[in-house]
Amino acid sequence: MTLFSWDAWNLAHIARHHVTREEVEYVVRNAERPFPREIGDDKYLVWGRTTDGRPLQVIFVYRTEDEIDLEALDLDVLAQLTEQKLVAVYVIHAMQLTPKMLRQFRRLRRRK
Repeated sequence: MTLFSWDAWNLAHIARHHVTREEVEYVVRNAERPFPREIGDDKYLVWGRTTDGRPLQVIFVYRTEDEIDLEALDLDVLAQLTEQKLVAVYVIHAMQLTPKMLRQFRRLRRRK
C-alpha cells in the first residue's frame, strides 16, 4: 500500500496547477516503467494518466516515519498498517504535461 502524506502546503501547490489529490494518488499508484524515476536530491518523477486520461507529471520525495505527521493521515489508512516501518510519499509538485512532455511520454510508452 502506498501511503501519502498531505498537508496544507502540498495540497495548495497542486491546486494551483488544477490537479487534485485523487489524480496524483492514482498516477503514482499506477506508475509504469520507467517510472518512478529518481531525478536527484532524493526526488522522484512520475508521468502517467489519470482515470480520465489526463497526462500528469508528479514529483515527490519519500518521508520516513519520523518525518510524517501522523495526525494528518487518514485514520482508515492507519488502521490497515501493520508494525512495519512507515514510509510515505510527500508530493512536492504536480501538473499537466506540456505538449513537449506529452510527446516524450508517448515515445517512452512505445518503447515498453
